[in-house]
Amino acid sequence: MYVSILFQSEKPRKPRKKKKKDEDPNKPKRAPSAYMMWLNENREDIKKQVPDGGVADVAKKAGEIWNKLETDEKARWQDKASEAKREYQKAMIEYNKQKEEEGGNDDEEEEEQG
Repeated sequence: MYVSILFQSEKPRKPRKKKKKDEDPNKPKRAPSAYMMWLNENREDIKKQVPDGGVADVAKKAGEIWNKLETDEKARWQDKASEAKREYQKAMIEYNKQKEEEGGNDDEEEEEQG
């Protein structure tokens, strides 16, 4: 006679859902990378090269083109990305100052309670 014993680790588990924090609509968006800036600029042309392709095919083709770009062309996009990052950092400093003036950081209070 065969008896099956289930151990706790063998039970099917439901994935735990992480509690998502409420996003502040005033918080600045992160600066895009050089690749993402380039892709946003060139996406339509790439779609024409892959007419029957889906999102994955377009992304694959874009990656191939990006990797073949010359160094000076990539440097131009990296400079744009660096400038966008500096602007983002300035905006975050201003955002954090405003948040402190309005009554402190709510994230720290949640961490202490949770």
